[in-house]
Amino acid sequence: MESHAQAAPLDQLLSSAEDQLWSDFDRARVFDHSGVIGSAREGAVARFLREHLPERFVVTTGQAVDASGLLTPQLDLILYDSHLSAPLLRHPTGPELVPAEALIAVVEVKSKFTREEATRCVRAATSLSQLDVYGENFVASRVGGADAADGAPRCMYSILAFESDLSAADWAASEWKRLREVTSETNADVSRIDRLTVLSRGLLVPPTCTALPAQDGKGILRDWFLHLTDFLVREAARRLPYDWDRYSRRPRSTGWEQLEGYVSVNQAKRDRTQTTDAVASQASKGNRPS
Repeated sequence: MESHAQAAPLDQLLSSAEDQLWSDFDRARVFDHSGVIGSAREGAVARFLREHLPERFVVTTGQAVDASGLLTPQLDLILYDSHLSAPLLRHPTGPELVPAEALIAVVEVKSKFTREEATRCVRAATSLSQLDVYGENFVASRVGGADAADGAPRCMYSILAFESDLSAADWAASEWKRLREVTSETNADVSRIDRLTVLSRGLLVPPTCTALPAQDGKGILRDWFLHLTDFLVREAARRLPYDWDRYSRRPRSTGWEQLEGYVSVNQAKRDRTQTTDAVASQASKGNRPS
């Protein structure tokens, strides 16, 4: 019997999803307004993530804020674990305000990646690195065999673009050169960009200085999605509950009044001890307690 090699189910699924993203993007191009195109582009990627990620991971848009009030710029897509956190401010149809400790990943979605977009993304990634999270900052990507034994939180920052204004010829080297120039100009750390993905070109991994070209301008969504999913699951398992009280200007322990009739646990123990001692003292004298 003749055998035919078949694509793995996951590969088929993600290949179809990538085709759908391009279809949604092409339909949005009929609008002559960057805002409409941008909303359609982000909406398509958000739908893809919601359909393929575990339900515990929420995909939304908005800003992040830390306990000191430091705000990030508007972020295209924010991913957080609904089992551990919730937004500080939620609007039914608009952006959300998310506590810094909730952030697990951020995805910036771009129609065409340019030098101007690179500068915006580098600044946004830098703002994330400055947030106060559990009393410290998000750490950069761990490389060279380093593990997460330090317990420090990390937020994966990736860029997902449909196209690049750089030519396909030697794209990886040219895009890498531009990204390094932009981070140098802004005095930023290039490793804060965890992934730069251009669906029609390929995938850059700045922390390890590596690149994966797309085959025939397609197929790179699979690799980006698997990188993202692996990180979300690992990081969510490491995250600790955080104290909502940090986001309040008035500590929950202040302003309370004590009402009559309350006896503390320690006082109750002292009362029982005193009663027991009194009974024992009377017994030792041959007196029956009344």
